[in-house]
Amino acid sequence: MKSLIMLLLAGLFMYISFKMMVFAFKVGFMVVSILLLCGFVYYLYRSFTSKNAEE
Repeated sequence: MKSLIMLLLAGLFMYISFKMMVFAFKVGFMVVSILLLCGFVYYLYRSFTSKNAEE
């Protein structure tokens, strides 16, 4: 009976850690995509302003 409880606790712990891992992956992916977008916009802005300055 005690081993069954330990097995349930281990399963619950694995399930929670898996859920947290998926959540962390989603959040990390979101942050990386936002940073890439910001970097891309900044790069476009820089190239645009440098073109205007040349003229």
